[in-house]
Amino acid sequence: MTASLLFDFLWRLVFFYFAVGIGEYVAHRWVMHKQWSGWMSYNHHDQGHHEQQLDHPVIVHVDLPIWIHLIVCSPLIAFQIYAGRWIGLAALICVLCWHSYVWSKMHRQMHKIENNWTRKLPSYKAFEKHHQGHHKDKRTNFSVLYLRPFPWIDWIFRTWRINNDTR
Repeated sequence: MTASLLFDFLWRLVFFYFAVGIGEYVAHRWVMHKQWSGWMSYNHHDQGHHEQQLDHPVIVHVDLPIWIHLIVCSPLIAFQIYAGRWIGLAALICVLCWHSYVWSKMHRQMHKIENNWTRKLPSYKAFEKHHQGHHKDKRTNFSVLYLRPFPWIDWIFRTWRINNDTR
């Protein structure tokens, strides 16, 4: 019984990891960069976040708090509760907490707001270059934490740019 519960938790963890990655891409590309989406996304992200320079640290518009994850994913959370899928709910909450924490830490490091552990990750430079490419051309490189082994979500949607002159 325990092994099957562990397996159930792990496959749901993997499933939600990829689902959140796709959600991150969709929200970033089709909500945060669209004027119709209103203050909470367009003004906050496109007009505020992209106006700041990557080499001038300004503590504004860089975090992705857990409450935003919980609101955006509330239909998935409600379904897990309604269907009595407690293992699925636990896996989803774990992925949302991980994504919120790591995304915010890495984004703060990329914008030189905070010097933290993410810069020591073996793939940090690739994440940073990908993100800088997005700041150079807002039509490309929308995924943030889903780059390994390559930015597969950007590749699927044909928005991956290998080199945006980010030296």
